Amino acid sequence: MGADAAPAIPDLIALSVNAGPEARRLSSLALGEIAAALPNDEFASERAEIVDALANRLDDEEQSVRNTAAFGLLAIDPSHAAAQENLQDAMRRGDGGIIDRLTKSRPPPIWATPTLIDILREDPRPGLRRLAAVGLGEIAPDSEAAEAALRDALQDSDDRVRLAARTALGM
Repeated sequence: MGADAAPAIPDLIALSVNAGPEARRLSSLALGEIAAALPNDEFASERAEIVDALANRLDDEEQSVRNTAAFGLLAIDPSHAAAQENLQDAMRRGDGGIIDRLTKSRPPPIWATPTLIDILREDPRPGLRRLAAVGLGEIAPDSEAAEAALRDALQDSDDRVRLAARTALGM
């Protein structure tokens, strides 16, 4: 990875556009990892090429490719708005794997807090509400809005959600 992988960038970009879904996903994964490892000062043009390629994958027909591209973009730039929006949409659709992965991200993706609060308060799926409670405890432990949502979740109809809220609140 990093500078040693720079010669592979053009081929990986071509694969991310012209190959089948799994090859597009894996090439997007590799591009994100390469870009995140490139030294900022001497590989600006290569990094920009990768950002453009990954940003184009946010419109891919396959959700797994879009998600991988979004995570790659966030590894390069944690404030990438389109990548954040892509992952927020995936969470709202019920992709618990996204919530789980964001929960483990460092630095914590504070931008996901409002979406997690909405899921915790409004989603009909208890498993997703439980993941949202866990996510809020990991991502936004000092957020007043998250704490309020977690306190409300102590009255949730599902015992797993209530337990996750208690744990997130440190009770």
